[in-house]
Amino acid sequence: MTYLYCLVRGSRKPVLRRVTGGLPDAGPPRALHPGEALWLIVCHVDDETYNERAIATGLRDLEWVSLRAVAHERIVEQFLSAPAVLPMQLFTIFTTDARAVDYVRKTPLELAAIASAAVPGLTPTGVAGLPDDAADFQSGVLTDAA
Repeated sequence: MTYLYCLVRGSRKPVLRRVTGGLPDAGPPRALHPGEALWLIVCHVDDETYNERAIATGLRDLEWVSLRAVAHERIVEQFLSAPAVLPMQLFTIFTTDARAVDYVRKTPLELAAIASAAVPGLTPTGVAGLPDDAADFQSGVLTDAA
């Protein structure tokens, strides 16, 4: 599965070799390019560790949540020198890289409404609101249907 930390604006691929940390039991951060000057900072997470049930159980443990929240924030902070950074909500997870890229490509107006600086030249004309499947927001975890 693909965990999305943040979106980064920049004409070049973000430098990842100096990025340290990340979620417990997750792969190293990587950059996906949906197009234009936008990059998704993601990592691989295992389905057993970060599925909906595991997260729901973990949300009952403040130490479990705080460890992951701090790790998430530390990754985002390492990209603050970029022209614009849009942090994603904790536990924004997709089944594949392609689904994460597709989601970002389909929601530019929503992203622009959240942080118009993240997408230069884009003028929001409306906000569509929810993804195609409102069930994606169950338990406060953004997932996508396979």
